[in-house]
Amino acid sequence: MTRKHGTLIIAAALFMFLLPTATVLAFPSLPSSFYGVVKYNGANIPEGTLVEALINDQVFATGYSEMYQGDSVYTVDVRGDDSDTTEKDGGVESDTIHFRVGGLMAAETAEWHAGTNVVLDLTVNSKSALNSAQPTPTALATQTPIAFPEAGSESQAIIQKPVIILIAAILVSCTAGVIWFHWKKNSKKR
Repeated sequence: MTRKHGTLIIAAALFMFLLPTATVLAFPSLPSSFYGVVKYNGANIPEGTLVEALINDQVFATGYSEMYQGDSVYTVDVRGDDSDTTEKDGGVESDTIHFRVGGLMAAETAEWHAGTNVVLDLTVNSKSALNSAQPTPTALATQTPIAFPEAGSESQAIIQKPVIILIAAILVSCTAGVIWFHWKKNSKKR
């Protein structure tokens, strides 16, 4: 191997070594969604009644009842757990979901499965009264936000584009200079 080839190999190795690495962020799971008719002692419930989805007694989704074609209906999207966090903040495959309507537990349960949209009619049979309906239900965001590492954190390995461009330009210039130098040096010997 000639000195020229050795220099090129060293330059290429340095270039590869200095390439930045990026943190791979997990794509959030699709929610497990439920909708259907909801009844209290066989009757419709007032519009704006809070419907909650719970896993292990923790609320992971909320919705409000509405009237549709003469029935009270609901819809909830139970988000998936973010594996990048230490706390449980959503469902994982086969988690049991319980439903609470106006503060009272519904008879039905379901299993959490990513990306599903399941018809599940809810019934509450109780002598206790439902909590009062909300006068103006507020829509909640259903998309799980993607969390990026904070600046300066240990998990941050993202290098900004200008730095990447600068490093690449320096390495290309150095490599081109070494090649030109060796070409010029070898052309004088001939």
